[in-house]
Amino acid sequence: MANHTVHVMAPVPIPSSPTRIFLLQAAADVCTSTCIVQAWFTNGSILFGRLQATFSWAPPYHRQISRLRSQWQDIGEGYQKTIWDSRELVGEVQAVAFDVVSVFLARLGDPTISLDMKIQELKQYFEPMGEQTLKFERIRSAFKVLRDRVCDIHCRLNLLFSQLRFIPMNTLQRLLNLFERIQVALTVHHGETLEGKGVQYVLGALVSGSQGIQQGSPSDLRDQCPLPPYLTRGDDQPLPEAIERGINAATTQVVTLCRLSLATRVDLRRLAGHMHDQGHPLEDRLSDLCNELQGLSVLYLHVVDAAREYQVQVVPQTISGVDEVDNSPNCDSPKLVQKWTAWLVQVFKSATEKMRDIIHH
Repeated sequence: MANHTVHVMAPVPIPSSPTRIFLLQAAADVCTSTCIVQAWFTNGSILFGRLQATFSWAPPYHRQISRLRSQWQDIGEGYQKTIWDSRELVGEVQAVAFDVVSVFLARLGDPTISLDMKIQELKQYFEPMGEQTLKFERIRSAFKVLRDRVCDIHCRLNLLFSQLRFIPMNTLQRLLNLFERIQVALTVHHGETLEGKGVQYVLGALVSGSQGIQQGSPSDLRDQCPLPPYLTRGDDQPLPEAIERGINAATTQVVTLCRLSLATRVDLRRLAGHMHDQGHPLEDRLSDLCNELQGLSVLYLHVVDAAREYQVQVVPQTISGVDEVDNSPNCDSPKLVQKWTAWLVQVFKSATEKMRDIIHH
């Protein structure tokens, strides 16, 4: 997998609040879910290795299983690459949100800068919408392709073992269960609902799909970071009632984070349209406009914080030493299973400790 360089900005010093806490927790939940999915891919490779060893006496079947295993590992690498691509796009979200707050909104009340100039500055943010849409769709499509490939291997493995009299049921059943889990985790839900929506609405979807959040809802976002009506026009559509949560929403949550790249542009395009419609009389009440946008400023600072959390924590994970044990006929040994389980426990423990630090600071 090619290396990618992503510049992660330093944390923005903003006061802690319930909104900040549950957005950071939502971002941490996404990272934990992606770690678990990556661990599933690793464990699938281990189980394929055991099947290979079982059929070493039958070269035709051994070769077929070997090809399936190679394709499975390729899908796992594709998943890691897509996670890296999402990390880069979320990094762009962080950069835009930070720039809007620290540059545009910071100078919005400056009477020496003309209204036309301010509108032109806004356009520079949302005019690359087509490019951002392509990046977003590339990530969403990549997840769909990965899911289709998992389904294909699932079908071919079932077909292969339907031809055999001897079937190692324990290993096979565990592998088939793994297929089903990953197919669910790679499914993207309620994508159309978020089309053309602003940041506040998209963050509401992120919070709704987070398994670990005990407190926090889309209505909390609206109450704690209130936005003027012209920034939320068209965002009154309710989120789907039967929303998936936790690991079942792993890919949905990654895609939702990536959609913030488009949602920020939607917000800024709406703001530019409002300023244009108000015309030059708006120059006499810039202080009122700045007051109206205080909620947007706070919301975007929370976006910067949550985006940084995702960038730092979502580094693709592997289990050290798996390759050495993986090629052994005893690759599904209790020792290796214990190692894999301990690694998953560590993932959850790390996420829990991270959230404890967030809440106390």
